[in-house]
Amino acid sequence: MVRMSSWAATGGVAALVVVDVALVALAVQQVRGNDIAASDDNDASDGPTPVVTEPSPDRPDRESPDPGPVLLDAAADDTVLRAGRGSCGESESPLIEVSSDSGATFDPVDLREPPVDVLGVSASSASDLFLVGADAACLPVIYRSTDGGENWVSAPGSGGAWHLAAVGVRRVHAPSGSVPVGCDVLALSAFSDSGARVLCTDGLLRGTADGGRSWVGLGGLPGAVDIAYQTPADAWGLAATSECPAAVLQTADGGADWEETACLDTDGEPYAVSVADGVVLAQIGGDLLTSSDGGATFAQP
Repeated sequence: MVRMSSWAATGGVAALVVVDVALVALAVQQVRGNDIAASDDNDASDGPTPVVTEPSPDRPDRESPDPGPVLLDAAADDTVLRAGRGSCGESESPLIEVSSDSGATFDPVDLREPPVDVLGVSASSASDLFLVGADAACLPVIYRSTDGGENWVSAPGSGGAWHLAAVGVRRVHAPSGSVPVGCDVLALSAFSDSGARVLCTDGLLRGTADGGRSWVGLGGLPGAVDIAYQTPADAWGLAATSECPAAVLQTADGGADWEETACLDTDGEPYAVSVADGVVLAQIGGDLLTSSDGGATFAQP
């Protein structure tokens, strides 16, 4: 999930000061070991019972194609925006979809000049959808819809948004422009104009509280494929671990410690995680699974 930070709600000046202090404190401490790392001495029975997702009696099982790696964001009004990553320099456009029923059904988005790579998505509500993509020349384009994805307007540039970089895996785009991160970036999650977190390809987490001018280590999440930060402290992650092919995890301390809340017993690859109004969404293969009980149980919407 990548929040379009020009329109993201901030926690106020006081909250940002607290974030700055917390990040400085974390920077001078050694990163603590991750509690979810695999250990030969661990008893597998101590972890969450694998969640077997089954269709409800009134909704038959749906055969959904595997979308591959996607960017995913959800809103409190049941709107979900999902987009394939694509690749800068390619000619084929990735699939972009919108759902108005929490992901039970999706409608493809028809853009007049679609991007070849999707760098960020944001679904604040059905009347507030944003997407940043890259054109064939690898230049950013921002798209906006105010009617649930029926119609879109586009403009060159990033619109002051946080998003992944079209070129250069060690950089992201902040509201002020392209900034170096200090690692190869796998996923980005921003929660304000100045605050963002990145998941590095080696599983480490880095954070900024000053719009990307400086970054510090915040812990690690081995095997992670995506992160979704709601605040500087509270976040969700999706990872493939030695004990679980698709583990949903939660942190309340910014990423130093993670707790596995569910092991999704599915056949697909884990791709993306998002949270909206207490509902956790996880894209696993072709299935979008949701949880309304704090990530304990998941089912198809």
